[in-house]
Amino acid sequence: MTKCSGSELRSFCDYSVFGLHIRSELPLPELAAKEAENADTPDAHIRIGDVGTIAEPRHIGPIFQVGIDDYLLEIRNTARYRVRNGAEIIVAPFAGSSARNVRLFLLGTAFGALCQQRRLLPLHASAIEVDGQCVAFAGPSGIGKSTLAAFFHDRGYAVMSDDICVVSLDAQGQPRAWPGIPRLKLWREAADALARDVSALEPDHDGLEKYHFRIDPGANQASLPLRRLYILREARLPAQEGITLLTGTAAFEALTANTYRHFLLAPMGQAAGHFAICAALIKHSGVYLAGRRKGFDVLAVEAEMLERHFRDGGP
Repeated sequence: MTKCSGSELRSFCDYSVFGLHIRSELPLPELAAKEAENADTPDAHIRIGDVGTIAEPRHIGPIFQVGIDDYLLEIRNTARYRVRNGAEIIVAPFAGSSARNVRLFLLGTAFGALCQQRRLLPLHASAIEVDGQCVAFAGPSGIGKSTLAAFFHDRGYAVMSDDICVVSLDAQGQPRAWPGIPRLKLWREAADALARDVSALEPDHDGLEKYHFRIDPGANQASLPLRRLYILREARLPAQEGITLLTGTAAFEALTANTYRHFLLAPMGQAAGHFAICAALIKHSGVYLAGRRKGFDVLAVEAEMLERHFRDGGP
């Protein structure tokens, strides 16, 4: 049960995600509850309030501003978000906005910026546990990361994260992946292909046929060694199929391209830290390019190709 406390003026609940203790004034039913005494110091606070403006932004986009360890995002008809110093997210919902949509961008882009500010690596990836280690699947939206994770979940693998896989370095400089939001997000056609009933599920976003499937977060929220990372791409030709080890510049470019909201790194002052953690990942974990055919008719075949590779210890 979620640990909640409060007064007449303020109330909060404690959650655990990405190895962080989050204390939030917004209810976050998607997250795993964390039992914490009021005296415990959370890693980050989420509160409702005025987000203000960034005094000297280093970059201004159509819906966002970026400063050193500072990020402001505005989603029309939903909310404004301010992420500061890796320790605070302020949310200002617009009148009449959907609570579901407010949480969608909070748990996505805002959390991605928070992780970057904390010198963590948020990969645009889904991840499963294999023999006490983490195997992750990265790639652009629509490539099938969540569908693969759901397929492996049905085969008995525990899902560690979906859409965002957060990586840190331990005291020995080894990459470790943390449990993420305990859910899978599947489009209607993917859910149908996997024989999952969406009739009683919550949509990911108002008006979209993308649904949340809750998964058991487990009692252990500890990190696992990141054993392998597969960068997924669609193989349009037979010559593009297969799995290839990436090294050096090619591996670093692939990691940067698959870092969640990577365009925030430089203006937030996080480029050097990002380079260091990527270098460690390339050194200690296998980074592979996996060319696979898309389509639910070949999902099992393509998933089994990946499974053989991470099970058999392919080069």
